[in-house]
Amino acid sequence: MQGKLISFEPKIYNGVQETFAGSKGTLYKFNVTMEYDGKQETGVYSSTKQSPSWKVGEEYTFEKSVGGQQGQFINYKNMKSLDSQQS
Repeated sequence: MQGKLISFEPKIYNGVQETFAGSKGTLYKFNVTMEYDGKQETGVYSSTKQSPSWKVGEEYTFEKSVGGQQGQFINYKNMKSLDSQQS
């Protein structure tokens, strides 16, 4: 998929950013809003960086998965900037 990054912020629970231990070490969870196909959608992205270098307004390719009985759990992964791919 391809879309524009509208916003991102740390996913906070009890005043602390959510993390979990992944195969690449500690992963930090973020609420990420993407715009694609004329709509905006918010999901969760897990990053190895506590401060990712994503840029709001920039175009990215990404993978999306949806879970839950009503499709209420959206997860993004493999976000790659189109600008950096063209360099």
